[in-house]
Amino acid sequence: MRPFPTRNLSPLVQGFGLPVARPATVLDGGAAEVGITVQMASHFLERRSDAETLVMDGETNRYELGLAYGAGQRLRIDLVVPWIQHGRGVLDGFIEGWHDTFGMPQGGRELAPRRRLLYLYQRDGQDRLRLDRKADGPGDVLLQAGWQSPWSGNGSPVGLTLSLKLPTGNSDRLLGSGSTDLAMALQADHPPGPAPLSWGCFAGGGILAMSTGDILPDQQLNVVWFATLGLNWQLFRHLALQTQLDGHTSFFKDGGFQAVGGPSAQFILGGMVDLTRAIALDLAVSEDLVVGTAPDVVFLLNLRRRY
Repeated sequence: MRPFPTRNLSPLVQGFGLPVARPATVLDGGAAEVGITVQMASHFLERRSDAETLVMDGETNRYELGLAYGAGQRLRIDLVVPWIQHGRGVLDGFIEGWHDTFGMPQGGRELAPRRRLLYLYQRDGQDRLRLDRKADGPGDVLLQAGWQSPWSGNGSPVGLTLSLKLPTGNSDRLLGSGSTDLAMALQADHPPGPAPLSWGCFAGGGILAMSTGDILPDQQLNVVWFATLGLNWQLFRHLALQTQLDGHTSFFKDGGFQAVGGPSAQFILGGMVDLTRAIALDLAVSEDLVVGTAPDVVFLLNLRRRY
Protein backbone atom coordinates (compact mmCIF):
# COMPACT_ATOMS: atom_id res chain seq x y z
CA MET A 1 0.00 0.00 0.00
CA ARG A 2 1.27 3.44 -0.96
CA PRO A 3 -0.31 6.76 -1.96
CA PHE A 4 -0.84 7.49 -5.63
CA PRO A 5 1.96 9.85 -6.79
CA THR A 6 -0.49 12.55 -7.89
CA ARG A 7 0.04 16.31 -7.89
CA ASN A 8 -2.05 19.33 -8.80
CA LEU A 9 -1.27 20.03 -12.48
CA SER A 10 -3.00 23.40 -12.65
CA PRO A 11 -0.79 25.65 -14.82
CA LEU A 12 -0.68 28.09 -11.90
CA VAL A 13 0.47 25.47 -9.38
CA GLN A 14 2.27 22.54 -10.99
CA GLY A 15 5.63 24.34 -11.23
CA PHE A 16 5.89 24.80 -7.47
CA GLY A 17 7.35 22.17 -5.16
CA LEU A 18 4.16 20.67 -3.77
CA PRO A 19 5.39 17.14 -2.98
CA VAL A 20 3.47 13.97 -3.72
CA ALA A 21 2.62 11.82 -0.72
CA ARG A 22 5.19 9.13 0.08
CA PRO A 23 4.66 5.90 2.03
CA ALA A 24 5.78 5.93 5.64
CA THR A 25 7.96 2.86 5.06
CA VAL A 26 11.34 3.18 3.35
CA LEU A 27 13.39 0.85 1.16
CA ASP A 28 15.67 -1.70 2.73
CA GLY A 29 19.27 -0.59 3.00
CA GLY A 30 21.01 -1.02 -0.35
CA ALA A 31 17.73 -1.54 -2.27
CA ALA A 32 16.78 0.71 -5.18
CA GLU A 33 13.63 1.57 -7.10
CA VAL A 34 13.12 3.11 -10.53
CA GLY A 35 9.73 4.56 -11.43
CA ILE A 36 8.08 6.21 -14.40
CA THR A 37 5.01 8.37 -13.76
CA VAL A 38 2.79 9.78 -16.51
CA GLN A 39 0.01 12.28 -15.80
CA MET A 40 -2.29 13.64 -18.53
CA ALA A 41 -4.41 16.61 -17.42
CA SER A 42 -7.22 18.41 -19.24
CA HIS A 43 -8.02 22.02 -18.26
CA PHE A 44 -11.07 24.11 -19.04
CA LEU A 45 -12.15 27.18 -17.12
CA GLU A 46 -13.31 30.66 -18.12
CA ARG A 47 -14.03 33.37 -15.57
CA ARG A 48 -14.50 37.10 -16.21
CA SER A 49 -15.18 40.09 -14.00
CA ASP A 50 -14.71 43.85 -14.30
CA ALA A 51 -11.18 43.57 -12.92
CA GLU A 52 -10.01 40.08 -13.90
CA THR A 53 -10.06 37.52 -16.70
CA LEU A 54 -9.00 33.91 -16.24
CA VAL A 55 -8.88 31.33 -19.05
CA MET A 56 -7.41 27.86 -18.56
CA ASP A 57 -7.93 25.82 -21.73
CA GLY A 58 -5.44 23.17 -22.83
CA GLU A 59 -3.71 20.02 -21.69
CA THR A 60 -0.67 19.38 -19.55
CA ASN A 61 1.35 16.19 -19.66
CA ARG A 62 3.89 15.53 -16.95
CA TYR A 63 6.42 12.69 -17.28
CA GLU A 64 8.60 11.89 -14.28
CA LEU A 65 11.60 9.64 -13.85
CA GLY A 66 11.96 8.74 -10.20
CA LEU A 67 15.02 7.15 -8.61
CA ALA A 68 15.00 5.95 -5.00
CA TYR A 69 17.67 4.36 -2.85
CA GLY A 70 17.64 2.81 0.61
CA ALA A 71 20.56 4.67 2.15
CA GLY A 72 20.32 3.04 5.55
CA GLN A 73 18.12 1.06 7.85
CA ARG A 74 15.51 3.82 8.04
CA LEU A 75 16.52 6.32 5.34
CA ARG A 76 15.37 6.72 1.74
CA ILE A 77 16.78 9.16 -0.86
CA ASP A 78 14.71 10.19 -3.90
CA LEU A 79 15.46 12.09 -7.10
CA VAL A 80 12.57 13.13 -9.36
CA VAL A 81 13.29 14.52 -12.83
CA PRO A 82 10.20 15.80 -14.71
CA TRP A 83 9.49 16.61 -18.34
CA ILE A 84 6.52 18.94 -18.92
CA GLN A 85 4.34 19.50 -22.00
CA HIS A 86 1.66 22.15 -22.43
CA GLY A 87 -0.36 21.77 -25.61
CA ARG A 88 -3.73 21.62 -27.31
CA GLY A 89 -4.13 17.95 -26.52
CA VAL A 90 -6.60 15.35 -27.66
CA LEU A 91 -9.03 14.88 -24.77
CA ASP A 92 -11.73 17.52 -25.49
CA GLY A 93 -14.05 15.23 -27.45
CA PHE A 94 -13.66 12.35 -25.00
CA ILE A 95 -14.43 14.51 -21.98
CA GLU A 96 -17.48 16.15 -23.61
CA GLY A 97 -18.80 12.70 -24.50
CA TRP A 98 -18.19 11.49 -20.94
CA HIS A 99 -20.14 14.45 -19.55
CA ASP A 100 -23.01 13.84 -21.99
CA THR A 101 -23.17 10.13 -21.15
CA PHE A 102 -23.51 10.74 -17.42
CA GLY A 103 -25.57 13.94 -17.63
CA MET A 104 -22.80 16.12 -16.22
CA PRO A 105 -22.57 19.84 -17.09
CA GLN A 106 -20.01 20.86 -19.68
CA GLY A 107 -19.23 24.18 -17.94
CA GLY A 108 -18.94 25.97 -21.28
CA ARG A 109 -16.39 23.53 -22.70
CA GLU A 110 -18.67 22.71 -25.67
CA LEU A 111 -18.80 26.41 -26.68
CA ALA A 112 -15.04 26.99 -26.66
CA PRO A 113 -12.78 26.46 -29.67
CA ARG A 114 -11.62 22.86 -30.00
CA ARG A 115 -7.97 22.07 -29.39
CA ARG A 116 -7.21 25.54 -28.06
CA LEU A 117 -4.19 26.28 -25.89
CA LEU A 118 -4.66 29.40 -23.80
CA TYR A 119 -3.57 29.87 -20.22
CA LEU A 120 -4.38 33.50 -19.45
CA TYR A 121 -4.74 35.63 -16.34
CA GLN A 122 -5.41 39.35 -16.76
CA ARG A 123 -5.80 41.86 -13.99
CA ASP A 124 -6.66 45.53 -14.38
CA GLY A 125 -6.28 45.14 -18.14
CA GLN A 126 -2.73 43.74 -17.93
CA ASP A 127 -1.55 40.23 -18.77
CA ARG A 128 -0.15 38.73 -15.57
CA LEU A 129 0.23 35.30 -17.16
CA ARG A 130 -0.17 34.13 -20.75
CA LEU A 131 0.77 30.95 -22.60
CA ASP A 132 -0.77 30.35 -26.01
CA ARG A 133 1.94 28.36 -27.76
CA LYS A 134 3.03 24.77 -27.19
CA ALA A 135 5.75 24.43 -24.57
CA ASP A 136 7.75 21.41 -23.53
CA GLY A 137 10.98 20.82 -21.71
CA PRO A 138 12.51 19.82 -18.38
CA GLY A 139 10.71 20.87 -15.23
CA ASP A 140 11.97 21.62 -11.74
CA VAL A 141 14.06 18.83 -10.21
CA LEU A 142 13.00 17.48 -6.81
CA LEU A 143 15.25 15.94 -4.15
CA GLN A 144 13.76 14.10 -1.17
CA ALA A 145 14.91 12.30 1.94
CA GLY A 146 12.51 10.04 3.84
CA TRP A 147 13.02 8.73 7.37
CA GLN A 148 10.96 5.95 8.97
CA SER A 149 10.41 6.24 12.69
CA PRO A 150 11.50 3.24 14.77
CA TRP A 151 8.21 3.60 16.65
CA SER A 152 5.46 1.49 15.10
CA GLY A 153 2.25 1.52 17.10
CA ASN A 154 0.04 -1.46 16.26
CA GLY A 155 2.00 -2.12 13.06
CA SER A 156 1.35 1.39 11.72
CA PRO A 157 4.60 3.01 10.57
CA VAL A 158 5.19 6.76 10.68
CA GLY A 159 7.55 8.56 8.31
CA LEU A 160 9.02 12.02 7.82
CA THR A 161 9.90 13.39 4.36
CA LEU A 162 11.98 16.47 3.55
CA SER A 163 11.86 17.87 0.00
CA LEU A 164 13.93 20.41 -1.93
CA LYS A 165 12.73 21.66 -5.32
CA LEU A 166 15.23 23.49 -7.51
CA PRO A 167 14.27 26.06 -10.21
CA THR A 168 15.61 24.15 -13.22
CA GLY A 169 12.54 24.57 -15.46
CA ASN A 170 11.72 27.55 -17.69
CA SER A 171 9.17 29.60 -15.76
CA ASP A 172 8.33 31.82 -18.78
CA ARG A 173 6.89 28.72 -20.47
CA LEU A 174 5.26 27.44 -17.24
CA LEU A 175 7.66 24.51 -17.02
CA GLY A 176 8.80 25.61 -13.57
CA SER A 177 8.01 28.27 -10.99
CA GLY A 178 11.32 30.10 -10.72
CA SER A 179 11.29 29.52 -6.96
CA THR A 180 13.34 27.35 -4.61
CA ASP A 181 10.98 25.38 -2.38
CA LEU A 182 11.36 23.37 0.82
CA ALA A 183 8.71 21.00 2.18
CA MET A 184 8.31 18.84 5.26
CA ALA A 185 5.64 16.14 5.54
CA LEU A 186 4.56 13.50 8.06
CA GLN A 187 2.87 10.28 6.87
CA ALA A 188 1.22 7.49 8.86
CA ASP A 189 0.15 4.18 7.30
CA HIS A 190 -2.11 1.41 8.54
CA PRO A 191 -1.45 -1.41 6.07
CA PRO A 192 -4.23 -3.86 5.16
CA GLY A 193 -4.25 -7.29 6.74
CA PRO A 194 -3.81 -10.56 4.87
CA ALA A 195 -5.69 -10.62 1.54
CA PRO A 196 -8.33 -11.09 0.34
CA LEU A 197 -10.78 -8.30 1.18
CA SER A 198 -8.83 -6.42 3.82
CA TRP A 199 -8.70 -2.67 4.41
CA GLY A 200 -5.87 -0.24 4.99
CA CYS A 201 -5.57 3.52 5.24
CA PHE A 202 -3.01 6.30 5.27
CA ALA A 203 -2.93 9.98 6.18
CA GLY A 204 -0.35 12.70 5.98
CA GLY A 205 0.30 16.36 5.62
CA GLY A 206 2.86 19.07 5.90
CA ILE A 207 4.10 22.53 5.04
CA LEU A 208 5.68 23.98 1.90
CA ALA A 209 7.87 27.10 2.12
CA MET A 210 8.80 28.89 -1.12
CA SER A 211 10.94 31.76 -2.25
CA THR A 212 9.13 34.26 -4.47
CA GLY A 213 9.03 32.86 -7.99
CA ASP A 214 8.04 34.13 -11.42
CA ILE A 215 4.36 33.08 -11.54
CA LEU A 216 2.19 35.96 -10.30
CA PRO A 217 5.01 37.04 -7.96
CA ASP A 218 3.10 40.00 -6.50
CA GLN A 219 0.26 37.66 -5.46
CA GLN A 220 2.24 34.56 -4.49
CA LEU A 221 2.11 33.33 -0.92
CA ASN A 222 5.31 31.92 0.54
CA VAL A 223 3.76 29.22 2.73
CA VAL A 224 1.25 26.51 1.74
CA TRP A 225 -0.20 23.68 3.83
CA PHE A 226 -1.11 20.34 2.26
CA ALA A 227 -2.68 17.02 3.28
CA THR A 228 -3.53 13.55 1.94
CA LEU A 229 -6.01 10.92 3.11
CA GLY A 230 -6.53 7.51 1.54
CA LEU A 231 -8.33 4.16 1.80
CA ASN A 232 -6.94 0.94 0.32
CA TRP A 233 -8.98 -2.21 -0.30
CA GLN A 234 -6.81 -5.27 -0.89
CA LEU A 235 -9.01 -7.43 -3.11
CA PHE A 236 -6.43 -10.13 -3.65
CA ARG A 237 -2.78 -10.59 -2.82
CA HIS A 238 -1.59 -8.76 -5.93
CA LEU A 239 -4.57 -6.45 -6.66
CA ALA A 240 -5.98 -3.50 -4.72
CA LEU A 241 -8.39 -0.62 -5.19
CA GLN A 242 -7.64 2.75 -3.65
CA THR A 243 -9.32 6.11 -3.11
CA GLN A 244 -7.39 9.22 -2.15
CA LEU A 245 -8.13 12.83 -1.26
CA ASP A 246 -5.42 15.45 -1.80
CA GLY A 247 -5.75 19.07 -0.74
CA HIS A 248 -3.75 22.23 -0.17
CA THR A 249 -4.24 25.86 0.79
CA SER A 250 -3.99 28.63 -1.78
CA PHE A 251 -0.72 29.57 -3.49
CA PHE A 252 -1.94 33.11 -4.21
CA LYS A 253 -3.66 36.02 -2.50
CA ASP A 254 -5.87 38.84 -3.77
CA GLY A 255 -7.45 36.71 -6.48
CA GLY A 256 -11.07 37.50 -7.25
CA PHE A 257 -11.63 33.97 -8.55
CA GLN A 258 -11.62 30.77 -6.51
CA ALA A 259 -9.26 29.23 -9.08
CA VAL A 260 -6.60 31.83 -8.22
CA GLY A 261 -7.10 32.67 -4.55
CA GLY A 262 -8.81 29.59 -3.11
CA PRO A 263 -7.78 26.26 -1.59
CA SER A 264 -7.85 23.10 -3.71
CA ALA A 265 -8.97 19.50 -3.30
CA GLN A 266 -8.79 16.54 -5.69
CA PHE A 267 -10.39 13.10 -5.49
CA ILE A 268 -8.43 10.17 -6.92
CA LEU A 269 -9.74 6.67 -7.66
CA GLY A 270 -7.75 3.81 -9.09
CA GLY A 271 -6.14 0.42 -8.76
CA MET A 272 -2.76 -1.13 -8.01
CA VAL A 273 -1.45 -4.42 -9.32
CA ASP A 274 1.78 -6.32 -8.68
CA LEU A 275 2.85 -7.56 -12.12
CA THR A 276 5.76 -9.53 -10.65
CA ARG A 277 7.53 -9.61 -7.30
CA ALA A 278 9.59 -6.60 -8.37
CA ILE A 279 7.30 -4.68 -10.76
CA ALA A 280 4.10 -2.82 -9.82
CA LEU A 281 1.62 -0.70 -11.79
CA ASP A 282 -0.81 2.00 -10.63
CA LEU A 283 -3.66 3.35 -12.77
CA ALA A 284 -5.90 6.15 -11.50
CA VAL A 285 -8.10 9.09 -12.47
CA SER A 286 -8.39 12.40 -10.58
CA GLU A 287 -11.23 14.95 -10.46
CA ASP A 288 -11.22 18.47 -9.04
CA LEU A 289 -13.53 18.79 -6.03
CA VAL A 290 -13.04 22.57 -5.83
CA VAL A 291 -13.84 23.50 -9.43
CA GLY A 292 -11.10 25.34 -11.29
CA THR A 293 -8.38 25.00 -8.66
CA ALA A 294 -7.10 21.82 -10.34
CA PRO A 295 -7.55 20.23 -13.78
CA ASP A 296 -10.98 18.93 -14.80
CA VAL A 297 -9.57 15.43 -15.04
CA VAL A 298 -6.15 13.81 -14.73
CA PHE A 299 -5.18 10.31 -15.88
CA LEU A 300 -2.30 8.69 -13.99
CA LEU A 301 0.02 5.78 -14.84
CA ASN A 302 2.83 4.84 -12.48
CA LEU A 303 5.16 1.92 -13.24
CA ARG A 304 7.98 1.05 -10.86
CA ARG A 305 10.58 -1.66 -10.39
CA ARG A 306 12.59 -2.60 -7.33
CA TYR A 307 16.16 -3.88 -7.38
